[in-house]
Amino acid sequence: KPSGTTFPLLGLVAAGAGLEAVAQNDRIDLGEMFSGKNHYALQVRGQSMIEDHIDEGDIVIIRKQEMADNGERVVAMIEGNATLKKFYRRKTQVVLEPSNSTMEPIIVDSTRDIKVLGILVGVIRKC
Repeated sequence: KPSGTTFPLLGLVAAGAGLEAVAQNDRIDLGEMFSGKNHYALQVRGQSMIEDHIDEGDIVIIRKQEMADNGERVVAMIEGNATLKKFYRRKTQVVLEPSNSTMEPIIVDSTRDIKVLGILVGVIRKC
């Protein structure tokens, strides 16, 4: 059933050489993909994740959880400041790695207050 978060998925479009246009009769439900009691949205400020195609002004959808696997993109709270970075746990520290080769990682040793607030599940960009 159509809703404000469901859209017709009409087919594929090439971002390179052209593709044959073949009609599809599917639907995509963004509400199902991004909603839930454990999901929330944040607007991105800064350029630290641009190599992961996450830019200033984008909306990121975060699934609330306190644990993360190495390499996951997380929202982490460090001494009251929130940041979106790739997460890596080492023996005595956590490394929060930007996806911007011009920036340095944030290295947090075990004596500092750091908490994972959630995991990135989607990015929305309004053109």
